[in-house]
Amino acid sequence: MTRGGPFLKSLCLLGILASLGRPTSARAAACCASSAVSGIGRLNLWERAGMGLLSNYAISTGRWDQDGHFTAYPPGYSEAEWRTDLWGQLRVAENWQVYARMPWVVGLRSAEGLGDHRGAGLGDLMLGGRWDAIGIGEIRGWPALAITAVVTAPTSRTAEEATDDLGADATGRGGWTTGLGMQIEKTHAPWFVRGDAGVSVPLPFQRPDNGPRVRYGPLLQGGLLAGRELLTDSLVLALQFTAETEASLTADGAVQPRTDASTYVTSLALSWRMHPEWTWMLNASSDAAGQWLGAHNRPERWSATLGIRHGFVE
Repeated sequence: MTRGGPFLKSLCLLGILASLGRPTSARAAACCASSAVSGIGRLNLWERAGMGLLSNYAISTGRWDQDGHFTAYPPGYSEAEWRTDLWGQLRVAENWQVYARMPWVVGLRSAEGLGDHRGAGLGDLMLGGRWDAIGIGEIRGWPALAITAVVTAPTSRTAEEATDDLGADATGRGGWTTGLGMQIEKTHAPWFVRGDAGVSVPLPFQRPDNGPRVRYGPLLQGGLLAGRELLTDSLVLALQFTAETEASLTADGAVQPRTDASTYVTSLALSWRMHPEWTWMLNASSDAAGQWLGAHNRPERWSATLGIRHGFVE
């Protein structure tokens, strides 16, 4: 196996976990689907289980409309979200792992004349599995290959169920979602690169306010992450770019025009393995690149994530 491989796999976990830390709400639903596509990552070879906590704070500065034109939020209006994810992962066989994620979401919004508003609640629970078809270094000269599958349960409070005047207590968009993903990863110490691809398919659901039967469109995601081990088995830096596109939603079987969406996210991630079983993770991300790449029907967000991971040794 390539020198530094175990820790590089730990950093790849960081890249995935950073995507889990991105905000999710009734107005930014793609992020939930994105995390469903990516999964949580792989356990290190010597671990039987892992768990961790991620805390993400994100601010929204404006929104791209249906035609890709960006409009900044007006003076006096602000929108932010603080999201905390508790996650766990278990090896059930040599190449098979299962994982779960439980998010807690706090919405913070303010508008001139309406004051400051805050709401909190459980986000959408996620359950998934991972098959490492080819492990890192398992076949000489070949990249690692993993397949993931995930189900996201609608345990959040939707915008229609929100009681706050600004919808600050909405923590999700509703409906079950299924997803499949693939990761290809290659390491050559101290460098590594990983490519991601996946699809998320939401299932139809009845709006809780007795509105129409809604189905969000399928979401496609592609991403590339590259990084370098700065200090052997200790400090790793990575840069990630992710593109997402979501098809139009349907209401009572009718496609709603101009409801498709796309976003482009750039992230910088740093991890520090302070102990064989403990790793700190820091991530900063933004989808501001959408102004050059054609983002539409999505808000612009800037976010930072701090996380800690514990691995349980075999």
